[in-house]
Amino acid sequence: MAAQGNPVLGGYELLARVAAGGMATLYVAQKRDAEGEPLAVKVIHAHLAEDWEVTRYFIDEALIAIRLKHPNVVRVDELGEVDGTYFLAMEYVHGCTLADLLGLAQRRGHRLDPRLVAWIGAQVCRGLHGAHELRGDEGEALDVVHRDMSPQNVLLGHDGQVKVIDFGVAKAGGRARRTSHGEMRGKLRYMAPEQVTGDPLDRRVDLFSLGVMLWEALAMRRLHPDLETTELLEALKHPAIPPVETLRDDVPKGLAEAIAWATQPSATARPRDAAQLGALLDDAAGSVGQADLAALVRELAGPQLAERARGFPEAVAARFAGPSAAAAPVTDAEAPAPPQPISSRPPRTRSSRPPAKDPATRGLLLFGVVALLFFAAFAVAAYFLL
Repeated sequence: MAAQGNPVLGGYELLARVAAGGMATLYVAQKRDAEGEPLAVKVIHAHLAEDWEVTRYFIDEALIAIRLKHPNVVRVDELGEVDGTYFLAMEYVHGCTLADLLGLAQRRGHRLDPRLVAWIGAQVCRGLHGAHELRGDEGEALDVVHRDMSPQNVLLGHDGQVKVIDFGVAKAGGRARRTSHGEMRGKLRYMAPEQVTGDPLDRRVDLFSLGVMLWEALAMRRLHPDLETTELLEALKHPAIPPVETLRDDVPKGLAEAIAWATQPSATARPRDAAQLGALLDDAAGSVGQADLAALVRELAGPQLAERARGFPEAVAARFAGPSAAAAPVTDAEAPAPPQPISSRPPRTRSSRPPAKDPATRGLLLFGVVALLFFAAFAVAAYFLL
């Protein structure tokens, strides 16, 4: 049963607020009248609920992620709507982003073990390859490209798991809205040259972005730290990336070669896919693995994670108790706050019309939700791999 004062959205009791961004608020939640695993519920801000450009990101993320069941991708279970409030129910990862971890390490003067950087990269490659190889209902390739690979979109669990998140700007067949040719989507600093120039792109742009991420994780600084937008665009069109082994003398040769290969200016000179790049990174990681990452997350982010867990009900917090709940605060993270009431009315069925003041917007939203239902029905039948 829902605890007194906790709001309920759809079939989910919102237990505590984890974070808030420009588009949505993230809560840790549980299904009502259930003792199952805690979930994350991402709720679109009320003032954006009727903005099609915002809502279609939710739909697009769900269209891809609800199909994609892979251990290195955050699982998305449901897109829902209650009284005009749209939400995604997804797997909850008790941890921090790679961006958080790097920020904490930098402030402490801590350099990441290159082998651990390689291992994290190999796990990201596994998640990306699963997305890149995603097939439709008839076995057709969906040609998914994440397009926004960045440290902010890699989650590191307190147990050492690595998860790719946020397919809201991904390129794929079956999206609610296709981006125009030459339209840039994603974080500028991690873009491949072809994303900036507007040339045709494929999965290899994600490999380039990952290569830049790994370079920064080793260098402990941004690749392009102080450039204005115009200068940055020019630098991205013609990347000149210093060999990482010139910055650190403890980088394994295989890792340096993998980063150099992934960040080639020409897509045709990069690895053919994430599996090929991941194999090199696996070799460079050696015996380092999940336990080592869990220990580092505990060392750097433990106290903030423990504080976050204290805002959860006892039964949920107990899942994250133990050695993994001790160590130092994550960047700019807010303490858990009680979730604000959202709605007590029952959810509409997915086939009902999404509320919108503008008829054209309402039609577009309805098309997107119906498309989601079509794909989700087959995805459920195909069985969750995770």
